[in-house]
Amino acid sequence: MHKPIFYKLWCFIIVAALTINNGLAQDLVILKTNDSLNCKVLNEIIHKNIEIAFFNKNTNNIELLSIDYSNIIGIKKAFFSKENKEFEQCVDTIYTKQNEVIVGHILKDKTDWYIHYELLNKTKQSIAYSLVKKVVKCNKNDKNDNSKLASLQSIKPNNSAIIKNTFENKKYSISFNAILGLKPGNPRNSSNIVKLPKNYYDQQRFLYGIGIEFQRSINKRKNLLMGIQLNQLLTGGTATNSTLTASNGTIYVGELNTNLYFTTIGPNLLIKLGKNRKLHSCAIQLGLNWVIYNEKLTIGNYTGNFTGNGFSQSAQFQYNYKLSNQLSFAANLGLIGGSINNVTLTENGNVSNYSLKGNQAIAVSRASFSLGLVYSFK
Repeated sequence: MHKPIFYKLWCFIIVAALTINNGLAQDLVILKTNDSLNCKVLNEIIHKNIEIAFFNKNTNNIELLSIDYSNIIGIKKAFFSKENKEFEQCVDTIYTKQNEVIVGHILKDKTDWYIHYELLNKTKQSIAYSLVKKVVKCNKNDKNDNSKLASLQSIKPNNSAIIKNTFENKKYSISFNAILGLKPGNPRNSSNIVKLPKNYYDQQRFLYGIGIEFQRSINKRKNLLMGIQLNQLLTGGTATNSTLTASNGTIYVGELNTNLYFTTIGPNLLIKLGKNRKLHSCAIQLGLNWVIYNEKLTIGNYTGNFTGNGFSQSAQFQYNYKLSNQLSFAANLGLIGGSINNVTLTENGNVSNYSLKGNQAIAVSRASFSLGLVYSFK
């Protein structure tokens, strides 16, 4: 069915009006892609589609376009007029690897890092460069350029995954870490309780284990977080041709096998450094932990089992790299200091309790390094 003659005449008038700057108040169509179109709405079928006319400076022609209603957020009639000079500005366009188009004004472009931009609705966001396919900066001499409309042909109405990589602090976070720790300074005072040879300490391996943390922000900027952490660490070693002197003075000779376990749990305070919305960030973490200590010794027909508890303090420096809006990679380097003062020793079935004071206490001080993932939300 052909369009009536008055409709064609109306299109001709629109064409003539659009070729003259501000000759006729124009409409603004806002799309779900954060794009906005300076055009004239010719026909609108609510909940179905609209037909528009716009001036395409790439072809220097007036073009007609039909847009599905499912792609539209809103339509503002007569939005562009002589009184609205502030809207006569070109825009930047970011094409993502998820085939989405972000239209706005780039505020900061850190090449190979991230882009910080302002959308047309004045909200500010950031996106990691790893998610960007192409960036087209605006040409200051090309105001009200509608060349970005060519991207409308690739709009995917069913693709509702809008990228919102605003690298800002979140209210909650949970992290999982793989931990590597240096050997404790002196797990047990060799002049106390049980005497061990020097090669026992030489053969002992590094501490290793896993940890989990949960944290919640406690201030408006969300850069101070209070939380709780739980770590499980273990180490061990084997020393051949060793000599062990038991608490009762009995001497045992042979291959010495040891297994040492640390379980720590306690509160911590995380202080995020620097400004918000950064792809890279750093933090300082301070903690106080209750330590559960367990060490098992076997040599010949001797079996000894130490159990005890105490407290330790920790301070560590944390580096974070944003992988997405909610997921970060974390690296931690820290120092732990503490001691075990109360110990129970079970030797070949005999149980003894010890209260260790001062330099007799079991030292659990060490340096540690961990790698992990942090999931932040809300």
